[in-house]
Amino acid sequence: MILRTAIFVLISTILTTASPLQRAGAQPSAPSAPNNPAADQATVAAIERTLVEVIHHAEPSVVAVARSAPQQQSLLAPHADDIFTDLRQQPVTGEPSTVAAGVIIDAAGLVLTEYLAVREGEQNTITTIDGKTYAATIKAADPRSGLAVLSIVAAADNKRFHAITFGDASQLRKGQFVIAIGNPYAIRSDGEPTASWGIVTNLARKAPPGINLNDAPGPNNDYRTTLHHLGTLIQTDAKLGWSAGGGALVNLRGELVGLTTTVATIAGHEQPAGYAIPMDETIRRIIDTLKQGQEVEYGLLGIGFQTGNTAATGTATAGAVVQQVYPGSPAARAGLQAGDVITQIAGQPVNDVDRLQLLVSRLLPSQQVTIDYLRGNHPATAQASLSKLAVPGKKVVTDRPPSWRGIRVDYALALDAATLAEQLAAGALDPAGCVVVSDVAQNSSAWNAGVRPGMFISHVGDQRVTTPGEFRDAVQNADENVNLRLTQPIRSPNDGGGRDLEIPPTQP
Repeated sequence: MILRTAIFVLISTILTTASPLQRAGAQPSAPSAPNNPAADQATVAAIERTLVEVIHHAEPSVVAVARSAPQQQSLLAPHADDIFTDLRQQPVTGEPSTVAAGVIIDAAGLVLTEYLAVREGEQNTITTIDGKTYAATIKAADPRSGLAVLSIVAAADNKRFHAITFGDASQLRKGQFVIAIGNPYAIRSDGEPTASWGIVTNLARKAPPGINLNDAPGPNNDYRTTLHHLGTLIQTDAKLGWSAGGGALVNLRGELVGLTTTVATIAGHEQPAGYAIPMDETIRRIIDTLKQGQEVEYGLLGIGFQTGNTAATGTATAGAVVQQVYPGSPAARAGLQAGDVITQIAGQPVNDVDRLQLLVSRLLPSQQVTIDYLRGNHPATAQASLSKLAVPGKKVVTDRPPSWRGIRVDYALALDAATLAEQLAAGALDPAGCVVVSDVAQNSSAWNAGVRPGMFISHVGDQRVTTPGEFRDAVQNADENVNLRLTQPIRSPNDGGGRDLEIPPTQP
């Protein structure tokens, strides 16, 4: 693009007066070009013109997100733009309170914003830069990614909105120029988003421990619940000090490469820095799921970790040291043991526990992965079919899978940590694989037969089921009574460990 060429020319012009080579005493390979004020002015004009064009093209996609919740507490106080900081202390009235910016990602009126800008049961409004305000509903919200998608309730004329074009954040490099567009207060008051520009100063930054974007309680201030605690964030020196949470970070083609946020300034996080959630392949997959109103799912191996040295050698080893393997987990079925050191997942190197968790979270439940590990000093390889991570915090899902005779099931390990530990200690999970009942409709066939949430199903008839997909396949063509084998209650090792329930067809 003209801007990139112009910047190179401008930098070259500046460096001819005192380049790093000259300051080091080295001689340039060719004589420096003479100063040309007219050419310099043309270069600056080209930079300015391109910035104006990119901002003009992108800013109609940036909106203000407001929320109203009579007699309830606000989700974010005014000017509290950090999506990783949960501020819920200011009571609000029925008047909408501006909480964040958002970006239109679909011409039909879908808006991407930060998770903390929404709350189920409260009313949202969207204000566009032309000063029009629309009611909006939550399509879906996911606390692990920190993202939510709102759906504008558009006018009857089937209005089409100005959707931004996505870029690929995985292609970003330090030093690339980016433009931040946001400020929901300015959008609501005068229809003018605020814009700034700078460079990408760092990549794969971690959100500070103890700063979360959901309500999940933690045992201490180091509790981390989001992908961004594992190292995903874009860092930029573009100014984000004007309530930029949920705004657009675009490249020089006007493509969305990040959703802006700010991270509390602590040790290791530069004060002038701004941060953005990257629009890479993983986040795009998450957004596509949210656009459908569906639950975002993340892979799980079923391992407890430790950091430090291997017990076998006593020497530091790059990788993630397995401390515990949960019974019935993908890791257990793959043959992993305590003391193994995982060095690669799906061909990607694992340097530490955070890297392993991030790589596994990028994958989907039931996805087959190759695990490279060390046992002692001996390399080994295993295959595993991932389970599903239980995400702390409140999810908003508007399109749930259909139930079967009142039952919905999930992966057996998709339980909160406390419940999972309790069930594992009780031996409730079948080590060979099972699914957990996540929901049962009252007065349904399954409810009346005695099925309750939290029970584990190991078989449909004679067929073992270890995933929700296997359960759906096993029951989809059944038109008569279906036998479900439950792993509970467990009475003794000699009684088979379970019981059977007959589930009759749903009565019309």
